[in-house]
Order: sequence, then structure tokens, then C-alpha cells
Amino acid sequence: MDSVEVKLPQGILQLTSCHKNKILLVAGGRKPEMPWLKFTKSDNTVYAVDRGLDYCLEANFFPKMVYGDKDSSDPINWLKAEKAGTECISFLPAKDDTDLQLLVGDLPSESLLTATGVWGGRADHLYANIFSLLAYKEKKKSQVILADQQEIMVLLSAGEEATFIQSEKALVVSLLPLNDINQVSITGVRWPLIKATLQKSKPYAISNEIEESKVKVTCHSGCIGFYLNFEGGE
Repeated sequence: MDSVEVKLPQGILQLTSCHKNKILLVAGGRKPEMPWLKFTKSDNTVYAVDRGLDYCLEANFFPKMVYGDKDSSDPINWLKAEKAGTECISFLPAKDDTDLQLLVGDLPSESLLTATGVWGGRADHLYANIFSLLAYKEKKKSQVILADQQEIMVLLSAGEEATFIQSEKALVVSLLPLNDINQVSITGVRWPLIKATLQKSKPYAISNEIEESKVKVTCHSGCIGFYLNFEGGE
């Protein structure tokens, strides 16, 4: 599998990837800081989910496509986007799938997807966002990063690895088990692991500390979230 570098304001992620497309998905959760969003946009094709459209316009760019039920975004921005050539797909609020689930169902396969606006707010929204993006990753053979100025998480499946080279100090690094049983390695931290078993019922590999310039994580089996926090907190 080929490797790719993803440049974020906090540092560089080196990932195993076989992507054909680079996508930035802007959802309607915690708003990314505008300098962070403009930096991260780079050469990505941008898709937005409902209020994420407002974030895009505030950053002075239009997404290629926006999905939503218009319950949290400025209706004037929908008109501006449509006039600018954005493909606007709207739904009734009473529906089974979330706006994000509807959007990722139509994203291309084999993509390198960075999703922002997915953190913060309600726990049920975050849970739905993580597992909806994980389902997209598995179904469409894509690499997925959830990120903003406060938090980054890379979803890693069996055989994938990620290296983070920090330019801003991460206060916390954790490995979150997303399958029942997972085997992982992590180096460059205070408490390294070598082919350790992580169980979803016992997520002990949290609140680690970075001690070297590079942190490398390998998912040998299962599926994990490689999580970095830049704000701290309990």
C-alpha cells in the first residue's frame, strides 16, 4: 500500500493509503477555527453537511456539494451556494439517516477523507459521526481522519499504520478500540505497546504522553482510533 502525507496545522500525518481522491468534509458540529479550516482545505474537494455550509462560506469558499435538512444552516447561504454552482441536496427533517450518513453514502470510494465539524456538542452526535465514518471507510476502502484545532483521530484498520510528526504539542494520545478485539503497537510515547491486545470492553490505552518527535501507530488486527488531543482537560 502506498503512503501519503496529510498536512494539518498541528503537524504532519504519514498514512498508508491507496486513495484516488482527496476530500474535506465539513459537518455542522464544533466550528473549526477559520485559519485551521483554510489551511486544511488545501487541494481537497470540499463537501458540506448542513451548518458546515456556513463554515465554508465564512472561510470564503464554496463546497462542491452540500447535503442537509436545512435545520441548522442559514437559508441565505444555500441560495448563495446554489448560485455559485454548488450542488445542493436537501431532505425533510423527518428521516431515518443523519445528514452526514446521507452524504458519505454518495462519496467516492478509495478516498482520503478529512472530516471536520464532527467534534463537540452532544455525545450521540459524536457517536453517530464516528461509526458512520467508520462504515464509510470499511465499505468504500477509504482512509478517514476526524480533525479540528482541538482533536484529531485517524481510523485505522488491520494492516494500516500512521505516524504523527507534531509541530504543535499534543497533550494526550490515546488508542480507542472500535472492534471487540484488536492488536496494536505504538512507539514514541511514555508507555509504548508492541502487538498488545485491546478490547472494546476494556479501553485502557488512553491518556498516553508523547515523548519523541514522531509517534507511530500500527493496527495489526481489528480497527482502532488513533486519537490526539491538543486542549487537555480531564
